[in-house]
Amino acid sequence: MNERLEGLRARTREGHFRQYRQCGGPDLVAECDHEQLSWPRRMARLTRRMCEAEIVVIEPDERIV
Repeated sequence: MNERLEGLRARTREGHFRQYRQCGGPDLVAECDHEQLSWPRRMARLTRRMCEAEIVVIEPDERIV
């Protein structure tokens, strides 16, 4: 394993990524209840909203995202 990969592994094991986590996810219960969405549609909406809320962070030495 080369030096760059060892650095990536060390950062991952040390929890460097935790600083980018967001507190809590979107609250969609009232919205889904108002629209009377089925459970599969609720799950689809939640998945979409959580993906939209994510902040993409790519470190300078990362090649695979």
